[in-house]
Order: sequence, then C-alpha cells, then structure tokens
Amino acid sequence: MKAKRTLGQRFWQGITKRVSGAGALLAKVWAHKQGKVGLIMVSFLVLVAIFAPSIAPYDPYDVSQRAAKGLPPSREHLLGTTINTGQDIFSMLIYGTRVSLIVGVTSGVCIAFVGSILGVAAGYLGGAVDTLLMRLVDIMLVIPTLPLVIVLTNVLGRDFWIIILIFVALGWTGLARTIRSLVLVLKNSNYVK
Repeated sequence: MKAKRTLGQRFWQGITKRVSGAGALLAKVWAHKQGKVGLIMVSFLVLVAIFAPSIAPYDPYDVSQRAAKGLPPSREHLLGTTINTGQDIFSMLIYGTRVSLIVGVTSGVCIAFVGSILGVAAGYLGGAVDTLLMRLVDIMLVIPTLPLVIVLTNVLGRDFWIIILIFVALGWTGLARTIRSLVLVLKNSNYVK
C-alpha cells in the first residue's frame, strides 16, 4: 500500500518539476550560438543591475558636485559628467540598467497578457468582437510607434510606469493577431467540432 504524500512533499515535487523544466529550457537556449550570446548578455545586465551600488563609483543622483560640471572622460569619471548638474554619467548608466530591465520585463509580460486575452477573445467570440478588435489592430499597426512614444512620454511624463503603459498600449497588436489566427485554426478543426 502506497503512503500518502504530505503537503511539503507535494510542494517540493512541484518545485523540482518547475526547476527541471527551467533547466531544460536553458539547455535548449544554450545549444544555439545566438542563445548563448543572448543568455550571456541578459545575465550580464541582470548582474550589473543587482550589483549597481558596488559597481558605480558615485551616487548617480548626487547633484552637489558643482565643480564637476561638464568634465570630459577621465580616470575619476569614466564617461565624464553632465553639463548642468555634474552627475557622473557612468554611474547613471549603471543604475539605468535597473530601470531598463524593469520596463522591459514588465512591458513584455503585460504585452503578452493583453495580446493573448484580446487575441483569444477575437478568435473565439468572432463576429462583431473580432471585427472591432482586428480593425483596432489595423489602426494601431499603421501608427508610427517611436514618434508616438516620444510625444506621449513628453506629454504624460517620464515615470517608468507611464512608459510601461505606453509600450503595452502600442505593443499588443502583433501578438493579438497571431493568437487570434491560432484560435481560429483550433476552433475550425475537425476534432474540436
């Protein structure tokens, strides 16, 4: 007779399956040259973001160095300093990786969520919902994204949550169209009917 597994045993078994799944994904990525390069670059950026306080020689938000305004690159300031406030540009670049990773990852996850939901809704519901969403996709795809992002960030502000919302509002269209086509293929398959 088999003994029942405890909650803790089931929990660790689930964790082990997820970790082994992530390991299999990493092995597939590592098997290709482009995958190795991409994984190394992303790992480097994550490490820079985590250890930014140890890497950056100066506080990037410190504007008290009035004498350091507009300095060219040197041993003390690897990329120089800003003209107006005297902030160290290298330190600002190092700390900027944190914001870049937060904006990129959060935008990607939100775009995947919104695009998937709207694509499934358009494909599954069909009719007026499909027509409305696909016309909205057509309109969004012809709008030049980069100039619109620049204008909207200047109008709405440069807070990174606003930038994430702008990227999500402009980025879900391609995925929604792809998901819709996959749902239509599955919906019209013989084994579904």
